[in-house]
Amino acid sequence: SIPTNVTLTGGPNDVWIFRITQGLVVSQGVQVVLQGGALPQNIYWVPTATADLGATSHFRGILLPAAPVFMRSGASINGKLLASEVHLDQNAIGP
Repeated sequence: SIPTNVTLTGGPNDVWIFRITQGLVVSQGVQVVLQGGALPQNIYWVPTATADLGATSHFRGILLPAAPVFMRSGASINGKLLASEVHLDQNAIGP
């Protein structure tokens, strides 16, 4: 669970891999913030169950869940959703 904003600080060559042994739940309005030149294409989120991005949340990185992704109303992602099933509700997905 990500109940509050998360800040990742690093350079453009740094890589983050988050292996999550359950589902990923991002609370409403929460943001993943990048600083110091960190890039969303270098951040990997790998939950073993569903990923649920709360309403109006802003997520960054590559999401590779073992189950469906649910993007609630107004949620956005700067990165990629690599899932067998994605449920969208008025969302923005960007590079």
